[in-house]
Amino acid sequence: MTIPKLGGRQVAQEIEGLRTELPVIACTGYGDTLGQEELLAAGIHMVVAKPVMVSDLARQIRRVLAAGPDA
Repeated sequence: MTIPKLGGRQVAQEIEGLRTELPVIACTGYGDTLGQEELLAAGIHMVVAKPVMVSDLARQIRRVLAAGPDA
């Protein structure tokens, strides 16, 4: 959620502006204080907490893709 010069929410909104069908999964080491509605409004479909195992990340990616673009 935190990257140099631009926050994760801003990146998600930029991606959503370019490709609305592309789901965004944010990976963060910080607790996110945003609720589900706020995350979706920012274009973030899921937040994964670090550290994350590759198998868990893969499971979450499959889950978001299976939900479809409107989920």
